[in-house]
Amino acid sequence: MACKKKNEMALQRAEIRMVSWMRGIKLKDRVSSKELRERLGIVGIMSVLQQNRLRWHGHVLRKEDNDWVKKCMEYEVVGSRSRGRPKRTWLEVVQRDCQVRGLSRDDAMVRGRWRRLIRMVDEQEGCEWMFLLVPAHLGRPGQRAIKWLHVCVSNVRTMDNPSLH
Repeated sequence: MACKKKNEMALQRAEIRMVSWMRGIKLKDRVSSKELRERLGIVGIMSVLQQNRLRWHGHVLRKEDNDWVKKCMEYEVVGSRSRGRPKRTWLEVVQRDCQVRGLSRDDAMVRGRWRRLIRMVDEQEGCEWMFLLVPAHLGRPGQRAIKWLHVCVSNVRTMDNPSLH
């Protein structure tokens, strides 16, 4: 099953809280999410999730036709669905991601080209991937104090301290 809209929104809110904490920006400073990301030079969490989905999708597409993982991806359940709007499937989300980025099934067959195409957005912004320690659930007893966050960072040295060249 695909990630629900409310979960995506919760991820985006958590990301902005972490980015604000890293920059020392308070809510009363009234800085937009886009401006926060630009100041730190990071890509939004939804872009990271999209890239990870596409990376896995390309991996599965390149597998042999008789591979069980590929069969599971292409499997269609027989029977009727329950009433109401059907749940979004992972494959529907990936197909939408491919459509948005203009990717085809043929692109995925050449691994190097696929990697370059799914990272194209990040390269345009000059990103470099890095792991950061960030606070998690501050003030909640019994929770871990820190988490690892995989972010795309650019121009970290020149943003706040030009002497770090």
